[in-house]
Amino acid sequence: MGLLVVLTLLDRTISNVEQLKNIVNLPILAVFPKVRKKKRRSGAEPLIGPSSSQSLAESLRGLRLKVHKALAEEEDPKVILVTSTLSGEGKTTVAANLAQSLASEGKSVVLVDADLRSQTVAARFGQRPGQYGLLDCLKDPQIHATECLSRLPKSSLMYISGRSVRDRHYSIDPKSMRRVLDEPSAEFEDIILDTAPCAVVAD
Repeated sequence: MGLLVVLTLLDRTISNVEQLKNIVNLPILAVFPKVRKKKRRSGAEPLIGPSSSQSLAESLRGLRLKVHKALAEEEDPKVILVTSTLSGEGKTTVAANLAQSLASEGKSVVLVDADLRSQTVAARFGQRPGQYGLLDCLKDPQIHATECLSRLPKSSLMYISGRSVRDRHYSIDPKSMRRVLDEPSAEFEDIILDTAPCAVVAD
């Protein structure tokens, strides 16, 4: 019993929103419920969306409204970066659903699959990767970011998602990244980056 008490006192697992606020000292824009995902027959992992859960739909709506409010004074386009500590924590789910939610209310939005080692955005939408992805734009200035755009069927949402990088030894030039983000800025009000998990890789 004594050992259990000691382990409980040493446990640093976050169990509620207040604990999270105390640790990160940042506003919490949304809290998402845990939703079970169903794999397709092909083995692909589908995107969990509002239709999966009413509480998830409300959480996404709340996130969209709070993001609007938080960025109200920013100049267009607004660049929103979504990341997580580890893979599998839901960053692609949040990024893709936020992008779809913004697009559904008439915003011109592009979702950029910026996790170069695991390009999953196209597959989550049930689509094939585009001819070009973010890395192609970064490496070749002749490839304009707008050439990499794909449209989500039955939606105004545009996205960039290519093929995953096999070579793990590469670096992203900040100037190239700035150029790629500037290129579609005249067409889009919001640019959402779905990035790599920040505790796993240095990208």
